[in-house]
Amino acid sequence: MTPDAQARNEIILVEVERLGGSFVWEAETFAVTLMDVAVSEQDATVLLELSGIELIAINVAHISAPMLMSIARIVGLKSLVVTGRCVDDNELRELESLGPVVQVVENEA
Repeated sequence: MTPDAQARNEIILVEVERLGGSFVWEAETFAVTLMDVAVSEQDATVLLELSGIELIAINVAHISAPMLMSIARIVGLKSLVVTGRCVDDNELRELESLGPVVQVVENEA
């Protein structure tokens, strides 16, 4: 990872924490979770600039299908965990065709 990409990631991760999310960034794992907060479409756009991210877990209650597709297209993303709204079978297949393994987690009542 270039120094510029690392610096950009650090700025984005500060924003993830500000939104109420968390992250793990170690030599073998780079993951961001925003499962417990319904982020806005605008807030989610910062994730698109992450370099080296492998897993994103996110509440998509306020995120459109096109934005979700953009997140799934992040280079190197291996796993995408979503909650907050129903993802139908067609959308799930489309997301997985973009690269990551997708897991849908239902909201707990």
